[in-house]
Amino acid sequence: MTALEIQNGTLALVHWFDSRREQKHLEHRSHRPHQLGDSPFYRVVIKQDSLDYIFSRIKLLT
Repeated sequence: MTALEIQNGTLALVHWFDSRREQKHLEHRSHRPHQLGDSPFYRVVIKQDSLDYIFSRIKLLT
């Protein structure tokens, strides 16, 4: 599942996956997955930026 997460003034594009189904994400070098406790579920941050930066860019484009 891919999702947007907002936390502490930061917007992040993240991907959650089950290691029993998708092994390819464990081998990707540019993104480091973090395991959710002892479960087979992982979270990978694909891209993140501060909300201030994102809204400044939007304002400049309008």
